[in-house]
Amino acid sequence: MRPGTLGVRPRTLSARRLTALSLWATLSLCAGLLAGCSSSSAALGPWMRSVEQYLAQKSNDPDALREVTLEDGRHGFALLGGLDPRNSTDQRGLLVAHKVIGDRPWFIYLVGMVKNQQVQDIRAVALSAAGGQTIWRLGEKDPQALKLYRDSSITQWRQHAGERAAKPPADYTTFPREPDVFDVAVEGTNVHVKHAASGAQFSVDTAATTETKQR
Repeated sequence: MRPGTLGVRPRTLSARRLTALSLWATLSLCAGLLAGCSSSSAALGPWMRSVEQYLAQKSNDPDALREVTLEDGRHGFALLGGLDPRNSTDQRGLLVAHKVIGDRPWFIYLVGMVKNQQVQDIRAVALSAAGGQTIWRLGEKDPQALKLYRDSSITQWRQHAGERAAKPPADYTTFPREPDVFDVAVEGTNVHVKHAASGAQFSVDTAATTETKQR
């Protein structure tokens, strides 16, 4: 496994910034895979556990999540799975909002599963880490929204590269992409995150029943 790096652009080993947090993230991924995940959070289990362990290192201060940024400066939390991004599976969470819903503050993420620089799934995830509890809410898998997001990227690439180009570079296939803009709307307990360019929408219900942990 490569030391976990926070970033969104295509990466080479020489260009990566290796930090203490990065090394910790890789170890967390290994531990998470060995421990196993519940059926409701199997895909995102390693990423979720890494966030929790990071909070534990920061005295369970949820504001510490605002300090973590992706390579382009946007707030987020990425867990990378190997030395070569062309042959690894990464979990990349982009922080898109922080809102009080009901009586709790929530961090709203879009988390993409990126395999070999190709985004395979995107989920809206809500995290509340106040009052000594870690509460997770996970959005459902939405193949249609994922297709809209991916197709929009490929269309943009073809407009620049033309039909004869062999295949799009990672700039157009990973998640998140540098030009991505997301709009966040709250309806009751539901949070909707819309990709401005494609109209793809990913949703999560903060009132849904999901695992709650005492910290």
